[in-house]
Amino acid sequence: MDSKRKKLIEITKESGAFKTGKFVLSSGKESNIYFDGRITSLLPESLEIISEILFEDIKKHSIDVIAGPTLGADAIVAGVLMIAARENFKLKGAIVRKETKTHGTGKMVEGNYVDGDKVLVVDDTCTTGGSVLFAARIMEENKCTVNEIRCVLDRNEGGKQLIEDKGYGFNSILQVRDGKLI
Repeated sequence: MDSKRKKLIEITKESGAFKTGKFVLSSGKESNIYFDGRITSLLPESLEIISEILFEDIKKHSIDVIAGPTLGADAIVAGVLMIAARENFKLKGAIVRKETKTHGTGKMVEGNYVDGDKVLVVDDTCTTGGSVLFAARIMEENKCTVNEIRCVLDRNEGGKQLIEDKGYGFNSILQVRDGKLI
């Protein structure tokens, strides 16, 4: 494991973002592991690590847009955009709402994208894959192409397999294995 990932694990544990106990997840599933990716992604040092790792994927896959479901992806999208700006790399960002906005322009997606853009969908956590698959579908309905999905933490509870079964590439920065953060 490289030093960036080791540091990210250290920050995640020290910040209290990774907990054990009994929790009900947004998917409705019960789990003895809880990861609050917002805690990790809202700390400057860990957001920079996450963003730099994801930015390497973006360059490798010639991505035009980084997008993800609100609220888990908001800071991550912004962080990666900052790294892209620092590196003079042309990249746009978008956030996918859970439902259509009922006021203003009534959009599901806020941000910058055009027909045919190649999109990397990101989120803080993957359990069932539902949130990132929803975001991918919405971006595709907006005439973008999604080939890759990334998460900060894969809980290894079936989400990766479902995402890959739907034809997307998937990877995570961190994983839970045998109740441990790796």
